[in-house]
Amino acid sequence: MSVGKRMAGVAACVVLGLLTISAKAGTLGLVKGSPDINTSQITGGYTGTTLALGRSGAMMNISTSSDFIFNGVYDLKAQIDSSGNLFSDPLNPNTLTISGTLLHSDSTLVSGGTGTALTATLTKFGASGNSSTGFTFEFLFSNATGYLRTLEGFGPNGGIIISGTGGTFGGAFGGNFTAGTAVADTFAVPVPKALPAGLLLLSGIFAWRRASRIIAD
Repeated sequence: MSVGKRMAGVAACVVLGLLTISAKAGTLGLVKGSPDINTSQITGGYTGTTLALGRSGAMMNISTSSDFIFNGVYDLKAQIDSSGNLFSDPLNPNTLTISGTLLHSDSTLVSGGTGTALTATLTKFGASGNSSTGFTFEFLFSNATGYLRTLEGFGPNGGIIISGTGGTFGGAFGGNFTAGTAVADTFAVPVPKALPAGLLLLSGIFAWRRASRIIAD
């Protein structure tokens, strides 16, 4: 096979790869894991480069337990640039903090269930939709600590899916907006819908081989 044909095959595969990446832009493709904390009536917005979402005085249910968080505070702050990418700012860290009192179903205190329920570092972000049709913000987090780790089975890593309507989010981060009212699901061990990177690489190799055979013929 000539060098020109080989280069054409490689180019075809690069285009295929770019199309695949573009198709997965937007949200992170998360599905809810377990345990899952459900928090309703989340409000907030985006000012400058800070996306701030939260609620105080919440009752938060835990999917795998009859326990619940009473008088909970949900506080999420993330630095998002105008292209919708999460970025690091030492003065304004990307964090999630949940606090409140963990109670049994009969409203008695769970031993050790006071103070910080979960605090973690946000590591990845994706968004889709808008305030008119409904929006979704998704995050991955790591290095989680708090009493949910020891008392409710949360691991160090997890994900967040925030879904809502209303406000002034037009689908981009080019200017300030309000986020209307949303529901947050915060869960351990998120499962991505997208193919793992290894499988995606293998699919690209197979595509290159197919393209090479076509060119050779």
